[in-house]
Amino acid sequence: MPRFTADVILDDAAIDRLLNSPAGPVGEYLGGLAVRVTAAAKSRAPVGARDSRFGHPAGYLRSQIGWQSGHDSRGLFVDIYSPAKSSAFNPFTPFGDYAYWNEVPGTAPHHSSLPAWITDNERPYLRPALESVIGSL
Repeated sequence: MPRFTADVILDDAAIDRLLNSPAGPVGEYLGGLAVRVTAAAKSRAPVGARDSRFGHPAGYLRSQIGWQSGHDSRGLFVDIYSPAKSSAFNPFTPFGDYAYWNEVPGTAPHHSSLPAWITDNERPYLRPALESVIGSL
């Protein structure tokens, strides 16, 4: 049986674009997943009362959920986040980690003394959104 030999020349720049560019196929795939997770998180986020006495309109947390892409030593990634803070007018915890306290119920300072109309709405929204999208892959 005859043997053939061939030289393989790798285009390092093309491989770098493929794996590391947000505009490349991997970056576009991650961006598409981020859009799906963000939409799922927004649909799960608790919505406060329309007549909030603490300064934020209903849907504030939902409106703060977003994503951005980045690159670290392992490669491309997307970060899905909510920087939502409690309002300056919140008498319990002004400028507190509102997004985190909803994602992890019971973690707000003085949680046990907060009124039920606040604590009853707390529920995870980011982790379940990520789990639902991963489960659909």
